[in-house]
Amino acid sequence: MKTICSTCALGLPFGARFCSKCGVAVAAAAQPIPRAFYPSPMSPTNARIFNGYWHLEGLDGWLIVVGLGLLTSPLFLAHTIITANLPFLTEPSHRAALSGDWALAALVTCQIAANIVFLIGLLLLNYLFFTRKRTFPLCMILYRVLRTGELLILLVAFRAASSSPEFAGSGAKFFIALLGTLIWVPYFLFSRRVKATFVR
Repeated sequence: MKTICSTCALGLPFGARFCSKCGVAVAAAAQPIPRAFYPSPMSPTNARIFNGYWHLEGLDGWLIVVGLGLLTSPLFLAHTIITANLPFLTEPSHRAALSGDWALAALVTCQIAANIVFLIGLLLLNYLFFTRKRTFPLCMILYRVLRTGELLILLVAFRAASSSPEFAGSGAKFFIALLGTLIWVPYFLFSRRVKATFVR
C-alpha cells in the first residue's frame, strides 16, 4: 500500500511524513491507496491526473465535433476525387482541354495526387483519434496547415493558369480551410481536454 505525494506524484511508503523527492509534508489524514489504482510515478497519465484535469479525459465536448469531421471528411474527399478529379483523366472532353495547356494539366495532376495523399492522411487521423494516440494533436495540426497551404498554392496557380469557371470554387474552399485552421490549431495546442485524452 502506498500514498502519493500531492506535489510531485511520487509513490511513498504508507506512513511517510515527508516526500523523499520534493520534501513536502505528507498530509497526516491521507489514506493508503492501492498500487494498482495508479500508473507508474510521473508517467504522463499520472502527471495529468494530478494537474487537476483528469475529469476532462474522453472523446467529449468539442472533440465530438472533431470526430464527426474526421468521419465525414474522407467521404467528401473521396467523392471529390471520383466526381471532379478523375474525369480529367478519363473523359475525352477534359483530356482534350488539358492536352493544349501543359501548365493546367500539371496543376490538375498535382491536385489529384494531393487529394489522394490527404485522403490517406485522413484515414490515418481517424485511427489516431479513435485510439487516442498521443501523436494525434500534432498530426492534426500538421494536416490542417498542409491542407490550407496546398489549397492556397492551387488557388493562386489555377487563377494564373486558367480563368475556367470550373475552378471558381477554389477561393471559397481555401477560406473555409483557413478559418478551420485558425480555430482548430489553437484548440489542439492549448485544450486541456486534448492533453488529458490523447495519452496513449
